[in-house]
Amino acid sequence: MFTLRIIIDEIQTNESLGDNYTLVHREYNYEEFCRLYKTVFGTDHVADTDPQSDNYTKSCYAFLSMEGLGKIRPLYKKQLYFVMTDSGKTFDNLTYK
Repeated sequence: MFTLRIIIDEIQTNESLGDNYTLVHREYNYEEFCRLYKTVFGTDHVADTDPQSDNYTKSCYAFLSMEGLGKIRPLYKKQLYFVMTDSGKTFDNLTYK
């Protein structure tokens, strides 16, 4: 079992990811990122310099799909994200770099 630890303004939240998850990063798989963006936000993703861009367009850099739970979580640039194992050890740092 994996847990997603989210840190926003020094407040920590833990969210169960189940046994597996999929990360779709904007810079590595833009086509799939755009598909998920439309699913989550209900609108097409546009370039950051487009007049139609907003905070979600500029800040969202990836989506975390929780396979067994059927949930998709957007990840934002100014937040910290860590995938933790059952034992509490950090498995992966998903924070924007």
